[in-house]
Amino acid sequence: MTRPTPETLETFFPVAQMVTIAGVEVAIPPLRMRQIPAFQAATTDILPMVVVGDYLGVVSQHSAAVIDAIAIATGLERDWMRELTRDEMMRLTAAVFEAHIGFFDQCLFPLQAELAGRMQALMGRVAATVQTQAAGALASPFSSAPDTALSNAAT
Repeated sequence: MTRPTPETLETFFPVAQMVTIAGVEVAIPPLRMRQIPAFQAATTDILPMVVVGDYLGVVSQHSAAVIDAIAIATGLERDWMRELTRDEMMRLTAAVFEAHIGFFDQCLFPLQAELAGRMQALMGRVAATVQTQAAGALASPFSSAPDTALSNAAT
């Protein structure tokens, strides 16, 4: 068994990432389930721009949406963010999205694959059990094994 490292522990117990913006240490904690609907709603229009790294476009064209998303994700005051310069807001936006996309990549996507694999394996075992039971139901209790085999082969 391998010993957990700080990196592997962070995958299972993510900690807030820190970034300094305008001289202030900002914590970017993992999103909680209660935050996801609001964060998703706030990021729907800006996510395509974020994915291609167009942070200038995001903060210039969708400042209200990005401020809402960051407030949801970090708890920062919207008024404080409105006072940031464009470059500070771009750095903050990048830090928030990189932190959350990294969490999806490092933790949630592998977990999704693991859980889906477990369910597929379970369903495979259930299907095999059902087939075995169905084959056994075809056997007549009053016939010999060779007779049952011939009867099953004929069907």
